[in-house]
Amino acid sequence: MKIKLLGISLATAALLLLATYAQSNGVRQGGMMSGGAIGESQAQEQPIQNTNIKYKRGYAQAQITCSQCHAVSSPGEHSSSQWPNVISRMEGHIKAYNKIMPSNSELKSIINYYVANSS
Repeated sequence: MKIKLLGISLATAALLLLATYAQSNGVRQGGMMSGGAIGESQAQEQPIQNTNIKYKRGYAQAQITCSQCHAVSSPGEHSSSQWPNVISRMEGHIKAYNKIMPSNSELKSIINYYVANSS
């Protein structure tokens, strides 16, 4: 049985809550790209992104997917035309390091979030 809350599954909401808690307490999951250990404290925290409600699902999914390996990027780090290629490259890393791959709809929501909120 799947329970949905604001268009995201309960499991996704729980993971987002966990990621937000860890982020607010300076705890960051290390991984292949960060060189850190799980639970390692980081001096530089990623700010919570304020975004249009239309893109909240993409933001939530980016928190879950991207933080498997590195700090979640700010949309302003790349232009809207660059984000699809950046995310495609990250798909290769997810596969290579046996991380949890988002579904096609989740991936599309991540791309839409970054493209719509980039500089």
